[in-house]
Amino acid sequence: MSDDLSEQKETGVDAGVPLGISRRGLVARNAIWSLAGWVCVLLLGFVASPVLIKSLGKTHYGLYILLSSLIAPLGLFDFGVGEATVKHVAESLGRGDQAQAERFLRSTLFFNLLVGVGGALLVWAAAHPLVASVFNVPSNEQATATLCVYALGATWACNQVSQTYMGAMMAIQEYRLLSVVSLCIQGGTLAGGAVAAVISGQVEKVIFVQTLIAACGTAAWWIFTKQHLPGFCLAPSFDKPSLKVTFGFGAWQTFNKLGGLLAQRAQLWILGAFLTAAVVGYFSLALQIAVVVYLITYKIGQVLFPMVSRLQGEGEEEEAARLTVLTTWLCGVAGLALLVTTALFANEFLSLWIGAEVAQEIAPVMRILLVHVAISMMFAIPNFYLLGTGKVQWLAWLAIGQGLVVVGAGWWLTPRFGIQGAAWSVVMGSVPQVVVLIMLWRRLLSRWISAAEYIATIFAPILLTFALIAFYRWIWSLISFPLGWVSLGSFSMVVWTISAAVLVGATRLLRGGDRRWAFFKSAMDSVLLPLKTKWHSRFF
Repeated sequence: MSDDLSEQKETGVDAGVPLGISRRGLVARNAIWSLAGWVCVLLLGFVASPVLIKSLGKTHYGLYILLSSLIAPLGLFDFGVGEATVKHVAESLGRGDQAQAERFLRSTLFFNLLVGVGGALLVWAAAHPLVASVFNVPSNEQATATLCVYALGATWACNQVSQTYMGAMMAIQEYRLLSVVSLCIQGGTLAGGAVAAVISGQVEKVIFVQTLIAACGTAAWWIFTKQHLPGFCLAPSFDKPSLKVTFGFGAWQTFNKLGGLLAQRAQLWILGAFLTAAVVGYFSLALQIAVVVYLITYKIGQVLFPMVSRLQGEGEEEEAARLTVLTTWLCGVAGLALLVTTALFANEFLSLWIGAEVAQEIAPVMRILLVHVAISMMFAIPNFYLLGTGKVQWLAWLAIGQGLVVVGAGWWLTPRFGIQGAAWSVVMGSVPQVVVLIMLWRRLLSRWISAAEYIATIFAPILLTFALIAFYRWIWSLISFPLGWVSLGSFSMVVWTISAAVLVGATRLLRGGDRRWAFFKSAMDSVLLPLKTKWHSRFF
């Protein structure tokens, strides 16, 4: 089958895909949009948080965070339907079966409406007991807090319905629209809340404004979905066969989320049981920074999910496998180079950000956690391959295994080695990921990719990263001097560039190097060629 995606126009649902663009080029462009949208939201949150703290005051800001956290656990009640919808809609479109794709989408909307309304009613029913009995809310603030919970219940319902339309945009790989609209909605939520806080200083006004923006966002998603799926009926519909298939996928995805929650949060609970609250705060801060480094690779790689499902529907299984492995390498190079920089300048960054005394406590912990991040980075893309091919049970068992390893190791190491013991238990939780990466090759990818090429692509960059960190730290110990924000940024860019170049160059010498180099050039061309063309047409 030709790599030209223009033939997708026949389905009438890929109007956002440029004519003639290759699949690999589309993945590269979508990755840029996904990452750019996430970074912008991250920066907006960085700016908005101080405004909210200053305008609301510490007490009301704490109340805002506490109440907003109520709707986070409700995310488990989607039963993995969102990811299932992306997979099955994309796969159906890959087969040219638009009617089946529509049935999946409409049945998902039906389910999300039920869950959204049900979740809102649950939150509303629990509002007063939560405020009056569970949380330590002063009596004079309880009426206000209850109104806030009511508004948050409505926000949850809007967000749950919006997930259907966002899943549709992911399925047809409209990541530019997905990133821009998500940025507008999330940016509006942050900015609207900040403005409401500055004007009124009242936490209920902040939450009410954000609820209104969530409702407007749901309407906007419906409009854009209608435009990009002109032949689809978007009315909710109960379709038993579609829901059965969806829940078969979603049930495993729910176990995956539960296991992930255990693996991510268990250490905080164990630290709280054995050590002080201050240590929990230190560990949480180190983990947050390490997770940001990982999420860069994750956000880039998530665009592969619908592409793999589409290729599976088209019968292009080998292309899906090779695209997964090559994307893992390319994203890994970018992410691991950033990890090298973070590990090298951990003390300097933390000292500038939160002070030298706290940096001495956190930096060693953060470096240990970065070992876990390095392995997780190389698993991020295969994770989406398994989702895209419907092997979600692999991920469920992996997440449960990770959770058990982290809890068991943490319970044994934390009392003996303190906060660093807790960090090493997280690293030990990476072992199941390595096992699954090996199983992935043996059972699914070995038909098309040799063991030598797979090792060179997946595992060699990790080993090179650890070697680079050791080398750089030795050099820096000889020449280190105080850094400011500007000099830290400049040195970080230099180290990242050199590290990325070393990783690309060194792995080119290994088995499959020419294939990886060709993929690297095609990805860069897909990103840079449109910019060059636009620049040339504007000035010449």
